[in-house]
Amino acid sequence: MLHALVLAAAALSPSPSPSPSPDATATPAALRVIVTVHSSTSCAEILDHANAAIASALANDTSLAATIKALQAVELDGNVIKHRNGLDDLGNYAKKINLEALAGDAEIKRLRKLAADSTDPQRKKELKTFADWLGGAIWRQRKVARDLNGFVATMDYYDMSTLDESEENMDVALFGSPDTQPVSIAETSPTGIKARNIFGGIAGGPIAPPREQRPTYDSMAKAAGADFTLRLPAIANDESMAATHVGQALAGCQ
Repeated sequence: MLHALVLAAAALSPSPSPSPSPDATATPAALRVIVTVHSSTSCAEILDHANAAIASALANDTSLAATIKALQAVELDGNVIKHRNGLDDLGNYAKKINLEALAGDAEIKRLRKLAADSTDPQRKKELKTFADWLGGAIWRQRKVARDLNGFVATMDYYDMSTLDESEENMDVALFGSPDTQPVSIAETSPTGIKARNIFGGIAGGPIAPPREQRPTYDSMAKAAGADFTLRLPAIANDESMAATHVGQALAGCQ
């Protein structure tokens, strides 16, 4: 994934016209400097926004790899401090990826506008195609950030809904189960609507499986990491496709 975008970054600085001189080939860094200094205003504008979008995608690739590693190693079961710190770290990854994706998406929108305004049919087509593919990669990255936020929110919900020992003892005494709570249910009958309270331990049964039958926090974190890992090839493909069009999008920028 990173390799494809590095190639794209190199392609953003087109090679100079062939020259008989053996020293005509410059390093990618030098080519970027030459394009920035000597290219037209329109080319420089495309280059700036394309580089910024690529930088966002690359930064998120790195953050995604770190996120998956964190999900595989986080310790959410047991120690309360490790649990809280682990969720905070995951939340920070989600925020970082989302903010970077928003910045990249803003650059993609600018590139699409530049494509729409271009009078060169080839550049119009290639620049839009480049922006669409890279925009797709950034959208997928942001989707991971949203789902990671959802995972953290779910863990927080579980924390808040988990009873402490005294509350469990009270439920056992009252309802015969440590995992019950009263719920208000409206029942429809032939004579109309009537409401009554049903306590899970009395009439409805436990509201959740016994705690020992539920997935552990750590196993859920590892499952989330595995899911995110499966999404990486699609992101890499979008980035690779973007890399194949960026050179043509800047064709003629010398």
